[in-house]
Amino acid sequence: MSWNYRVIKHTSRPFSHQIHEVYYDRGNIHSCSTDPIVPYGETVEELQEDIRLMQAAFEKPAILYEDIGKGEYWDEDEDADDGQPDEAQEWADFDPDC
Repeated sequence: MSWNYRVIKHTSRPFSHQIHEVYYDRGNIHSCSTDPIVPYGETVEELQEDIRLMQAAFEKPAILYEDIGKGEYWDEDEDADDGQPDEAQEWADFDPDC
């Protein structure tokens, strides 16, 4: 399974766009982080890299939060793994049905 940051469009009130970690299984979007992600790094360099990975989310179309897990989306580079799993993001926050 791979992941990257993506812009997620939330259509329930309040309407918003937020960055989430999105998880892929064989190129199909499988799930996303329950909560939006904030930049994180134990060093300034790690923080800069995390922000760079988040900026890459704007190069792809936004995803509707309500459609994740329905097989509506796929990643054109199914083998991509744009970063290391963020140890600060607990798997307890992982929601396969988000």
